[in-house]
Amino acid sequence: FRLQNRGGKGLRGVATKEEDAPTKIVTCFSKDRLLIFTDQGRVYGLRAWETPSASRYGRGSHIRNLLGGIREDEKVISILPLERRLIENPEGNYLIFATSKGRIKKSRLSEYAKINRNGKFALKFAEGAGDSLVTVRPATDSDHVVLVSARGNACRFKPSEVKTRESPETGEKMTTYVVRVQGRISQGVSGMKLDGDDRVIGMIVTDDFDTSVLTISRFGMAKRSRLGSGEMVPLVNEDGTNELDEGGQKIFERDGYRKTNRGTKGVRTMSLREDDHIVSVRQIPDLEDQLFMLTGSGMMIRMVSGQTKETLGKVTKGTRIMELRNSERTGYVDEVVFVARLPAELVDSGEMQEDGSEEE
Repeated sequence: FRLQNRGGKGLRGVATKEEDAPTKIVTCFSKDRLLIFTDQGRVYGLRAWETPSASRYGRGSHIRNLLGGIREDEKVISILPLERRLIENPEGNYLIFATSKGRIKKSRLSEYAKINRNGKFALKFAEGAGDSLVTVRPATDSDHVVLVSARGNACRFKPSEVKTRESPETGEKMTTYVVRVQGRISQGVSGMKLDGDDRVIGMIVTDDFDTSVLTISRFGMAKRSRLGSGEMVPLVNEDGTNELDEGGQKIFERDGYRKTNRGTKGVRTMSLREDDHIVSVRQIPDLEDQLFMLTGSGMMIRMVSGQTKETLGKVTKGTRIMELRNSERTGYVDEVVFVARLPAELVDSGEMQEDGSEEE
């Protein structure tokens, strides 16, 4: 698929069986170990060299040909490559799990590093059969977590942050962490409070405050904001001086996403119309990264992530990156069903961009 500008309708054509499409693009070395997580909370281990090599346009092999233990109704939601260095010395490295019902779990990487292709349970669902695993991310003690819900809320906290409280009975001071480390077969803790049929749609885990958080809605709107420190910082003019109010006092503004307590509703991150909702959350460390978006009718668009406009305000609707409205623009005839990110280092520098698409 050639590059296009944002706002276009995309191109027809999905070359895989039953209109399948790539949802994960993972870079790894042949000696890495792959941890493959499914929506039912199971994890399977596979050496990277055990996956069959194919040409650029090859379809690959079905996952069930590689993992004999995977079940018919399981869907892969995350694939994490582990270097040999991490497998041999996993100290200080963790995995963070997020479920659709807002649960979050932090476990030591060492508990998963040697799981084989037969698979094991990666966590236990506290909410029963209605819950499912949404994503799994590697983490260290310096990382912040942002949970994003389909209705446009974001809950940010630092799992390793130390909390101290006083016991009302004894007066003794007790110290704990925002998210304590738990074993492999555990339920985790409440990460985000959800209203009604709202659900967690994605999670960002990073210690890079300059990274961008990109949210994409069902009807093709996208909003990109800097993660930031979450603190109040002085507003600076273009000449580098502090902006002052009428009284001569410094004006402060929020730097990125505000920190909230774990288990709360969080803050609004995107303005959505009544029948719209967020379908994907992507961490964009490099604005040259590329995005692939597929609609329910099989249209796909490929674009540079830097074409999404950065917004400072949290309650904004963003910009239109794919035209899904009818000819009269009175309603929608299609919807985004999946989004994938291609890291900039994998992009062919010789590829040219198509011009002539619509700006909103």
